[in-house]
Amino acid sequence: MIQRVAHIIPQLSQGGAERLTLNINSELNQRPGIESRIFYFQPVADYKATELNQCFYVPAQVRLRLLGPPEYQIHKLESAIASFNPDILHAHLFESELVRGLFRPSTWANISTMHDNMRQLKRPLGFIKKSDWIQRATRTTLLTSFRKTNNHFLAISEDTQAYLKTVLPSAMHSRIALLKNAIPLTRFSHPLRAEWIPGSPLRLINVGSFVPKKNQKLAVLVLQELLNLGLDARLTLAGDGPLKAEVQEQVRTLGLSEKVIFLGNITDIELQYKEADLYLHTAWEEPFGLVLIEAMASGLSVVALDAGGNRELISDGRTGRLLPLNSTPMHVGTAIRDWMGSQKQQQEARQQAMAFAAGFGIESYVDQLLLHYNRIQPA
Repeated sequence: MIQRVAHIIPQLSQGGAERLTLNINSELNQRPGIESRIFYFQPVADYKATELNQCFYVPAQVRLRLLGPPEYQIHKLESAIASFNPDILHAHLFESELVRGLFRPSTWANISTMHDNMRQLKRPLGFIKKSDWIQRATRTTLLTSFRKTNNHFLAISEDTQAYLKTVLPSAMHSRIALLKNAIPLTRFSHPLRAEWIPGSPLRLINVGSFVPKKNQKLAVLVLQELLNLGLDARLTLAGDGPLKAEVQEQVRTLGLSEKVIFLGNITDIELQYKEADLYLHTAWEEPFGLVLIEAMASGLSVVALDAGGNRELISDGRTGRLLPLNSTPMHVGTAIRDWMGSQKQQQEARQQAMAFAAGFGIESYVDQLLLHYNRIQPA
């Protein structure tokens, strides 16, 4: 008997949630007796055609209103999923929750991977501002959807699991499980990585969407501080987003254009990790940094801010440095200089980083995921 799994996600852009969903789908389709498909409803797919096997674009949209029911166009997507006749409908990201909640009752089991601490689930503090009422309506819509579908939840980190227990009704707590993110380890493994030699250019890399919480402006200021400290540092920024132009202007203003490379969205990020010496993670909010696991699997030690889930991944002083969230550019730059100063320390850190990342392979992740699927399916 074939077990069918349908994933629903807004789009397939170059983000952690999207990459994880593609990896899950690929691994599931290699398992005997499993057929998996991804349905996305916004026309963005930033991956090679070979990575988009069993991925289907079907347009849909939902617009919440402050007064009255939501406006929506979901019937084509609902019909496409229903025609696949899945046993499991696996939702990813906020917009998918809204769309899925408007589907008609069905026999499939429902589960969501909570890729972040979904702010739309927070209870608003007041009743005065329009934003409070919008937040209240959004939260009510989500909770109604979760009750209607008897939804189950997979938290990507202990940080997110704890958050869910503060924002979801207690009756839903028994349906929250922990399943940390994973990557295809062989893609990122570079066991013969060359050691960084003091005095040579120090190549930093940062990967993420250019949105406020990723905080790339701090990475640029850290680069400036490293140069002031006498290190010949370079910074590679991979990703795209609404704040990219602001960061590019910051780089020009500081006279750092020859020291910073903007790669945009790329599909071979593993090659960029191979060429780097250190992963610099400046996000001030990070429930689970998938890029941190990718970097460590590549043999990079990491310097990051203590932004929630990072403390579950980085062992300060062993696989990298975990710095206070309010660290200044001078603090971060000095920490990097001191951390990179010992070749023996770097060699040990690389080995420990790769050993730690080895516990986050996509194969074992999917083994656990299938156990969750079997647990929530109706008898």
